Parts: sequence; structure tokens; C-alpha cells
Amino acid sequence: MTTRSPQRVQDAGPVCSRRDLLTAAGALAIAGPETLLAACSGPAGGSGNHSGPATAARGIVRLLSVPTVADGGEWSELLPEFSRQSGVEVKLQIATNDLYDRARRGEADLVYSHYGHAELSAFVLGGYGQWPRTVLFNMIALLGPPADPAGVKGLGDVVEAFRRIAASGAAYEVNASPDLAYLSRVILDAGGATPGAWYVDDGLREAAAVQRASARGAYVLWGVTPFLQLTGQKPLQLVPLVTADPLLQRIMVSIVVNQGKIHGVNPAAASALQNYLLSPAAQAKILTGRNQQLGVPIFSPAGRDNDPADLPAG
Repeated sequence: MTTRSPQRVQDAGPVCSRRDLLTAAGALAIAGPETLLAACSGPAGGSGNHSGPATAARGIVRLLSVPTVADGGEWSELLPEFSRQSGVEVKLQIATNDLYDRARRGEADLVYSHYGHAELSAFVLGGYGQWPRTVLFNMIALLGPPADPAGVKGLGDVVEAFRRIAASGAAYEVNASPDLAYLSRVILDAGGATPGAWYVDDGLREAAAVQRASARGAYVLWGVTPFLQLTGQKPLQLVPLVTADPLLQRIMVSIVVNQGKIHGVNPAAASALQNYLLSPAAQAKILTGRNQQLGVPIFSPAGRDNDPADLPAG
């Protein structure tokens, strides 16, 4: 597929191609002045029931994303269909802590991360990006030993799972990553359980906490996708046991980079990709997808959590 460099679009008012203007002019006498405006794309990220992914899109869209969706296989499921429909090539780039720094440097048209990413609010409030649009939830799991001494496998209530762990004498290893430590405390307080010898907080985070839990036969919270990545590198005596509780969902968002703040971006293509991700077809694909390693969904759609006016029409 032939591609072109991302457009440099100035930041004032509607953007029209020469073909758009000529087409609209031909119909102007019949349909009225609004036809001319309708042929032009509004400012990037504007609301209003866009018809599809090809709306005003040209060339390449640079998608800068945290690893989660790529590691879970979702980008490979979603992005080729967008390119097929729109003719726009997606250049996927993966980043973690420097995601929004790179976006400020003009390396992205659309940024994708967890809503709770440390730099997201500063990026949007600083005028670098449009309002975040919720796209999907990724899954946190209560991991535990395959023997499951507390008998929590398959529960849809993580609070009940904590009660059973506490009553069984099994151990729970706190993942001290701030968001997961917070979640642990919410679950603990909701169940009225009392921290004791079973509730172990070594101050370890992420992979270190999970490896400690594996070594001591304890339960632990962690994201499913990083867990699957870690198990591909080293054997762990842990499996996902509780995943169905909505409390274990973590929302992820897309942000169109603001052309008025960062030059050289392609807001039309970014908005087209964002609209595609929010389309009923793409949201349905997220809903019905199954992770190949686990055989269960590890993402769920979140497009409905946006302002209805910002959702694509079809």
C-alpha cells in the first residue's frame, strides 16, 4: 500500500481538500450552504456521530500505545481492519513511562494508555491532547497457586475471594504498585476482613511481587497481560483464578493529539482511528475476542462510557 507522510494541518477551523470543495460546490445550489461545510472535517476530536473510519483520513496515523493491548493481541485483531476500510496505514509504536513525553515531541497522532497513567492529566490539561475517549477495559486477575487452597477459582466476586483466602490460612501477597495496593485495600475493607498473617505486604511491586507470591504459594493481584508476558519468560506457580468481577477492570483511553499545540500531526487520521475503535463493529470484536493462551476474554468494550454525542453512528 502506498503511503504518504502525515499531513501538516494548520489549527484554525474546518479542513477541506480541493476535491471536497469542488464536490460541495457542485451541490451547493440544490442543498444549500451547509453542504459545503459538511464536506469539510471539523477540528480533530470534535463530537458528532462520524460516519466511519475513512472520514477525512489520509496517509499514515502514528499510534503510540502502552504495551497492554499489543501484548494481549488486540491491536493485531483491530488495526488491519481499520487500514483495510480506510486506506490509512497505522504505524504502531509501544512505550511505557515516556509515552506522553514522546507525544509532546510530536511522535504521535493518537495516544493510547490507561486512564490512570501518571502523565495523562498533565498532557490533556496542558492542551496537548483532546479529551480522552474510553475504548476498552483490560483485565486484572487474582492470581493464585494451581491447587487453589482457598477455593476461589471461578468466583465472580473478588471480595468473597479475599474472605476465603483469609479464612483458609493461605497467604495473600500485596502488589505494592499504587493502583493495585489501593485496590487491595478497597477489597479488604469491602469484605470487612482484618489484615493478619495471611495479608503479606513486603513492599514489592509488579513482577517482583508476583514472583514472591509464586515462591510462597500465595495469591496476588496483577494485570493479565503482563502476567502472560512474564510466564513466557520464566515458570510461575500461579494461574488466573478470579477475573469476572467488574472491580478488576481497568479502563483504557485514546487521545487525539492537538494540532494547535504540536505541529506535524495528522488529526484527521487520528480521529478516524479513534472513531473506528469506538464503532459498534470494533467494540463487538473486543467483546467477543478470546485470548489464545487462556481461552477467555481479557478485554471488554468501554465505548459506551463516552458522551453519546461522541460515538460514531455506525
